[in-house]
Amino acid sequence: MPISVNAEESGRYATDVSASPYEVGTGGTVEIEALVTGTQSLDDDETTRYNIWAESSTEETYTIAQNQDEIEGMITYSWLVPESIPTGYYSICVEESDSGAMSQFSVYCDTISIIRYHIEMEVNNEILLPGETIRVWTTVSSPITGSPESPETAGWKMTYTTQGENSWDADSQVKSGILTPSSANEFAVLMPSNLHSDYDLDITFYANDSSGTQLSEVSINVPVGQLETSISQPSYGQVIPLGSDFVFQLNCKRTENGGWGAWMPEKNLALTVKLEQGNIKAPVSISSTLSGQPNSIISDSDGIVSLLIAADNSVLEIGSAELVVYWADPYSSEEVNTSIMVHLSADNSESLIGVGLQVVIDGPLTSSAPGEEIILTVNTLDMAGNPLAGIWVHHLTSRSTTTSEDDRSKWTMQQSDSQGKLTVLVSIPLDLNPGSGSILLYAIAKNATGVSDSDYHQIRLIEPKVTLNPSTVNWLPGDEVEMRINVDDMSGQVAVFWSVAELGIEGTLTFAANSQGSFSFQVPDRSSFSYLQISVVAIDDNGDTDSDYHSLYRLDGFSLMISPPNEVIIAGEKITFPYVITAMDSTVPVEYPVQWTVMVSGVADSAMTGLVNSASGSIEYTLPSNLESGSYLFTFIFEGQSTHLVIDVRSNDDASGVGGTFSAVGDSLDSASGWVSTLALIMVFVCLGLLLKGGRKKEEEWSGSGFNDPLPVAPPTQPVAAAPAPLLAANPADHYPPPAANPADNWTPAVIPAAHPPPAAMPAYDPTSPTGYSHPPPQQ
Repeated sequence: MPISVNAEESGRYATDVSASPYEVGTGGTVEIEALVTGTQSLDDDETTRYNIWAESSTEETYTIAQNQDEIEGMITYSWLVPESIPTGYYSICVEESDSGAMSQFSVYCDTISIIRYHIEMEVNNEILLPGETIRVWTTVSSPITGSPESPETAGWKMTYTTQGENSWDADSQVKSGILTPSSANEFAVLMPSNLHSDYDLDITFYANDSSGTQLSEVSINVPVGQLETSISQPSYGQVIPLGSDFVFQLNCKRTENGGWGAWMPEKNLALTVKLEQGNIKAPVSISSTLSGQPNSIISDSDGIVSLLIAADNSVLEIGSAELVVYWADPYSSEEVNTSIMVHLSADNSESLIGVGLQVVIDGPLTSSAPGEEIILTVNTLDMAGNPLAGIWVHHLTSRSTTTSEDDRSKWTMQQSDSQGKLTVLVSIPLDLNPGSGSILLYAIAKNATGVSDSDYHQIRLIEPKVTLNPSTVNWLPGDEVEMRINVDDMSGQVAVFWSVAELGIEGTLTFAANSQGSFSFQVPDRSSFSYLQISVVAIDDNGDTDSDYHSLYRLDGFSLMISPPNEVIIAGEKITFPYVITAMDSTVPVEYPVQWTVMVSGVADSAMTGLVNSASGSIEYTLPSNLESGSYLFTFIFEGQSTHLVIDVRSNDDASGVGGTFSAVGDSLDSASGWVSTLALIMVFVCLGLLLKGGRKKEEEWSGSGFNDPLPVAPPTQPVAAAPAPLLAANPADHYPPPAANPADNWTPAVIPAAHPPPAAMPAYDPTSPTGYSHPPPQQ
């Protein structure tokens, strides 16, 4: 039941209230939020509670909640709308329980609409024409679940306007009806032929429940429109051979507000097309060349007509003609039309020489010097592009700026020469402003048959331009920044005023327009700015001006140096990379931890990620175990900063070294045939015989100086290059090691392995570099 509420007795209102959704069905939920004060108006130390209520458009009030506590200055409440509450518009209000004499002056509520049914309505035509039948479909459903519902009662009402004998005679008409209640409804009304095109049709559908207090209705507005057609083919002035076929295309649509509003295609519009010359009106016929074409000219469902049409050559003559399209006006039932001019020729082979007229103006589009005289050429041509001599051309010049109306010259009449050309001299005014001003030549001409054409040519004065080029893209406190200035399309001396807003400094300089100017400034050692904006304004001797600005950003972030490991890198093992992080700006420390990622380029699933918490140290990375021997590109990424190292890696097989070689030889011997053992036994006996023979020599031969000579020493082992493992040959014998040669025959000094290169030096800061610091020289 409604309750009566007195503002002064019930308390003050909240300062802001919102309720959603705006439209809610009976039995639905409304979310209520209110911004409240949270304290008593008379005692700030005492908190208060809040009441929520709804007020209908008939000023009936319904309690929603009472004595609600605020939380951080907000009241939130979910209201379950009663099933039996009358439908309509309601104000949802939140009030403080504390009374106050000024409460009636601080009302803050939100509005919602409570409905019983959800209604959807559609019509057969979004734009209506007189004499048409308007058909309406509606559905009724639950606003909560969307399920179909049949109301207790349902009906409709239409309001439209008819026109009397005079255009100002407008009469309002109302029609209504009662329907058999259903979840799906349909009704139709025939519109009168004198429907007024200046007024829309309003349709309302309503549905009631059994209580009599719950009503839902929707309305729709249908504009009353007009028919329009436009010819897209043939084009204006197109040559159509008599007795031959040509393409005819037309768009038909109904529009509102005289064509300035919405539109929809007009389908099944019957049309009549004629070629007319004076009193001769010859209907065109649909060409028989395409057997699948319709027998009549009617727009399709998209409002389009596209046909191959034949031009009658029995009564028409060579020359200009009018292609006219007729249809019936829905308001007056009279015949209306649209048309386009074409040119009829004798046959397909007729030349276009001398037919029609084209005016084309040639010449430069810009000028860089006020006072300059520009030569423009007006060409008079026929439809074949050949020059037409002796054509009278009327032309004038027009001066315009962005801030003033056109200043036109007087008309001049001249004839084109024997080459169909007319030379016109256009002077650029001395006071024409560059960029904003222009001179336009407009020319119109007619040929002997009265066919006319026109063209225009606009010349703009080039706008002077000043460009600011910094010597660096980044800066640090204490840097000296140099700015270079280039100007285009300026003359004489150029004065430049420059400023750096953030630093509060400015200056001036002067230089010749055909040279380059420059200035520099010092960034203070203690500067908290993240960027500097440098602005310049330039003016030359002629008063031409331009401006430019450039923003330079403070260099931040850090530089990164990664050192290669000192040991041999073997696939599958864990390796350590020393790193050094240096802040680019010493006053802005690097924020740790810094995330790093290491990967081997071109190797899938090789990326590892971790964190570092200091400016220097080392990171550990486990190499993929499937790497072959060779050189690989390692990529290191620290919070967006990246660097690369090329590192040699040895596979697990190659890393076994000498032991692996002997193992391979042993395997080969195991697979040899039995005669190898016999050969070895023979070699033993030969060696024993040589020793016995040597023992019978004179003793002095053993005690001579040669006894103390050093025995030959085998050359040192050659280093093994880290190269990819060779492919196995098809023949297993190819893998056997070659016979060993006498070491003394071809001994050469061993190559001393090169030491690992030292870590690259820390790159120095360079303000001219795009990255902010110089790159280290390549390692040799």
